Amino acid sequence: MPRTDRTRRDDTLGRILSYLVAITTILGIPVGLYGYFSAHHASRVDRTFEFYNDFRTAALQKDLNLLVGAWNAKADDEKKLLEQKDYDGFNQLVETMLRDGEARTALTEVIPFFDEIYSCVDHSLCDGNATIALLQGPATQIVSMFGSHLLKMQQTNPAYAIGVFKVRALSKTRSLF
Repeated sequence: MPRTDRTRRDDTLGRILSYLVAITTILGIPVGLYGYFSAHHASRVDRTFEFYNDFRTAALQKDLNLLVGAWNAKADDEKKLLEQKDYDGFNQLVETMLRDGEARTALTEVIPFFDEIYSCVDHSLCDGNATIALLQGPATQIVSMFGSHLLKMQQTNPAYAIGVFKVRALSKTRSLF
């Protein structure tokens, strides 16, 4: 009879240990997944910051400042044309600003940057919310200044400047990661 008591205790202990292993496994899976997704999110945010650092380099900032300067120089003309609802005149004003070789070159340097960052966000390699926080303002500024020219260029090349429009249109998402 003592062997059966011992066998029962061993069976009970074995069951308890089995339950503990099962509970630990069940609790460990979500914790592991949380760690994995947190690390993946951190990687996307880091990649977005790399793009932002690239955007803040001297060359791209010089290009952006040149575009803003060209726009600000014509701000009074732009305001008058929009008040008069002379959209053709507004489009001609934008094209006049871009006849300057430096301004056109600056725009052709800035636009591919936004194509790249949007591609990164679209493929979930960069974080959309971080992109909104860091780069949506400049994208909106470029579209508001030169959007009519960009749309004109898209008539012959539909893929041209898609990124700047898409970054401008990004909306915040809620996510645990």
